[in-house]
Amino acid sequence: MEVSFQQWFDNLYMQNSLKMVQTARRLLGSSESAEDVVQNVFIILLAKKDQVMVHPCPQAWLFVTLRNQIGNELQRQRHRNTDSLDDGYEIGQEDNYEFPFCDCLPPGLTNSEREILSMQFEDGYSYEEIARKMGKSVLACRTKLHRAKNHCRELLKDEKVEI
Repeated sequence: MEVSFQQWFDNLYMQNSLKMVQTARRLLGSSESAEDVVQNVFIILLAKKDQVMVHPCPQAWLFVTLRNQIGNELQRQRHRNTDSLDDGYEIGQEDNYEFPFCDCLPPGLTNSEREILSMQFEDGYSYEEIARKMGKSVLACRTKLHRAKNHCRELLKDEKVEI
């Protein structure tokens, strides 16, 4: 029985993501940075799915890529300006660099697709939480989310976006 890419990806994610976040958190000292780095690893996996699916040990590929991404993040952290904000700088009330997740999504997605993608990737809701918020069954939400991801992937491919 052949496994679809989505099933393969979901299984790989479910089996490894928690340990990857724990490893990254231990090395980076920040939960937010750890989650960002792990997310980057899975984005890279999506971009290189053809190579990784035939890799003899995808789990090892994930952890080597994680190690490289952690190294990149540590290097970025060393190069950041370390001036204290308390030294006479005016602290704004709003982060001007933050923008909604939906603004990153390609045009052509329906409002419903944008909403469900946002619930999972921006808000971090589980399938059960999404189902409860949408008033649908978990299976219906899984299906809707799967279709929204595929549609988004197709639109990004059409725009020739490099991840």
